[in-house]
Amino acid sequence: MIRRVAAIFLAVLTVAGCVSADMYAANYYAVGGEDAASITSGAMGAIIVDLKTGGDCSTVDLRYVNLDTGEVSTRNIEQTYTAFQMSSINAGGVPTIILLAPGRYAFQGGQCRWAAGGLYVGGVTDYELSLDDMALWLRPFVVHGGEIVYTGTAVHEELVQEWGKGLTSAERLTGEIARSADRFRLFEVRDNEPTVREALQRYNPSLADRLVNRTAPALLDKTAVRQIIIDAYATVTSAAAPDNAAVTAARMRAAEALSRYLSERREQTAAEDIRQTTAPRNTSP
Repeated sequence: MIRRVAAIFLAVLTVAGCVSADMYAANYYAVGGEDAASITSGAMGAIIVDLKTGGDCSTVDLRYVNLDTGEVSTRNIEQTYTAFQMSSINAGGVPTIILLAPGRYAFQGGQCRWAAGGLYVGGVTDYELSLDDMALWLRPFVVHGGEIVYTGTAVHEELVQEWGKGLTSAERLTGEIARSADRFRLFEVRDNEPTVREALQRYNPSLADRLVNRTAPALLDKTAVRQIIIDAYATVTSAAAPDNAAVTAARMRAAEALSRYLSERREQTAAEDIRQTTAPRNTSP
């Protein structure tokens, strides 16, 4: 468990080729035809995906696990250039809508992929960015048939723990710093319902009254996580090398402390999460 938490919390950007996907495709700004009918009939529900991942994603795979059946639903979003500019998964504000069968769910993780060839000119290397660390921060939710559920906007903050210099913004990350630092991604959940509702009304007016806000705060507190990282690396000097024993020990201290904090928060929020995932169906539509 400790090593798994360490691997998830330490942000790793893996250079890779673009991987194609043939899973269920989501719609970034308009739902129509059979999909809309399945929502209005109550046979299906939907969720608003609003994730500020920190990566420019031309393809996104998202995994949601049904808490009652254990079934994992994978949703794939292939973004055209226009959708890439507009999607809330990058920098814009248009809600991405994906269909889910009625049930209780938790976000399990995913992949953000950037395909340089079709979307960007300038020699940018294709890459993959894991979204599995997000799963440690996001709370479970319930979707009833006929609902479009907004669970909040997850916003990332990437930090660099420079050895001997403290925790700073990843915007300062250069090749020199990267050789003497570890990177961490932290998240918070914001309630941007007015923006989401306006976009839903604009692109899906027939479904706008189906929106249900079930935003819940992030499971982990960013301030607490930042302090855990700072304390763990307090004894690492600027002269340390990546494989230095002090660095290895600091990573393990951070992983152990983060694992304990994660367990504590899950215990503290268990009752609240039960209430969140047993919320009654919205009957206003």
